[in-house]
Amino acid sequence: MTRGTTILITNNSMIETTEFNGDMYLEPNSNGQQMLDLLKKVKTEKDFKQAIKKFNQDNFGYKEKLFHTSRDDNSITFTEQSYFKRWFSDYLFFLNISHKQIKFIDIEGKSKILKPNQIIIFYFGVYYKLTQQTIGQRSKIANT
Repeated sequence: MTRGTTILITNNSMIETTEFNGDMYLEPNSNGQQMLDLLKKVKTEKDFKQAIKKFNQDNFGYKEKLFHTSRDDNSITFTEQSYFKRWFSDYLFFLNISHKQIKFIDIEGKSKILKPNQIIIFYFGVYYKLTQQTIGQRSKIANT
């Protein structure tokens, strides 16, 4: 099963979902594609929580706590040790609704900047995709 976790970056914190276990890859009609599509519509923390609750209800039905809040970071670095200790999911979906840019360094040492109102995806700590347009517009996804 392909697992995925979604993280909302706000001005004050990061809100992380529980790990969803099943079809969280990015293919047409997959749970991962559905997650990406719903994140494109999120503008607030309230939107995020409502969307995740509906996603869970429609696809998984988990009864556990769906959200965990952690401290805000301006930079996130993935290493072999830190990725599997802290994150562990196959796919991580980060949505930035803060007013700041967030720097990511993936396991391969590649640096990526996540601007406000963008989504970045990592596969086992390796950069995978980034939205090229802001949320609310028709998003283009590019591999770079």
